[in-house]
Amino acid sequence: MTRAKSAAGTAAYSGQFLSPEGRPVTDHRDTVLAIYQAFQRGDIPFILERIAPDVRWEEWPDNHAQKAGVPWLKPLHGRDSVVQFFQLLGTYRFHRFDVLSVMGGPKHASGLIAVDIELPTGGRFADEEMHLFEFNEKGQVTLFRHYLDTAKAIAVSSKAG
Repeated sequence: MTRAKSAAGTAAYSGQFLSPEGRPVTDHRDTVLAIYQAFQRGDIPFILERIAPDVRWEEWPDNHAQKAGVPWLKPLHGRDSVVQFFQLLGTYRFHRFDVLSVMGGPKHASGLIAVDIELPTGGRFADEEMHLFEFNEKGQVTLFRHYLDTAKAIAVSSKAG
């Protein structure tokens, strides 16, 4: 959204989001699709360029998988910290990462993904998951969350030890 000064002089949102190129954005599906395509080709710098410096990654008030230590659901804060997430995923073998659907709006977008991932320990995690993306007025990702079967994630990650 663009900011405008109100009569009182405080910043107010005009209700319009702009792309990094300054074009109006009605939804963020194209950005999410581009992020997924970059992930599939291993272009992590492309992804990081679309993440806000103060991103909240896997920020949850009460997540049992995080409490159980599922490594790929670790909460991270800031773009520089998110590099850890991608480094971890680089140690996993992806048998499947299929984008089934992407839905979007002016502030949020989500993707339905089918995954089959093998951890270095040999454990496998296959599931359909949702990814939630939240965007700022610059079109950058400010929040990212996985929605998945946490019981499966806990079971496979507990075998990692």
